[in-house]
Amino acid sequence: MEVMEFTKFEFNDGLNITVRRGDKWHIFEHPEDGVLKSVDMSDKSSKCGVVRYCKFFKSISMSFDKIPNELLTLYHDQFCRGRIDHLFSIMKDIYPEFKIDEKVTIVFFIPDEEDDYD
Repeated sequence: MEVMEFTKFEFNDGLNITVRRGDKWHIFEHPEDGVLKSVDMSDKSSKCGVVRYCKFFKSISMSFDKIPNELLTLYHDQFCRGRIDHLFSIMKDIYPEFKIDEKVTIVFFIPDEEDDYD
């Protein structure tokens, strides 16, 4: 099973988004008949590895500077919620060469405690 790492392991109740550089996670554009994908999530700052699971709904690909603010209200990290400038600074911390017009993937997911969606 794929593992998605998070530098800030903080989530909303219900639907969340995360923004990923490139298109590695752009694999859920058209979920088959509403079937949910299950993916492990891990906290990069923790040594305990995978600590939660999530149900993926879909992903969309676009230029970072085109992300609508409405989507950012769903961002999993409170610091970046509704703030493209904050998200850009985080992306630059993770990827120092990150450009404002780079292609990113927005992944829609719901965190869960158990892996029971396969």
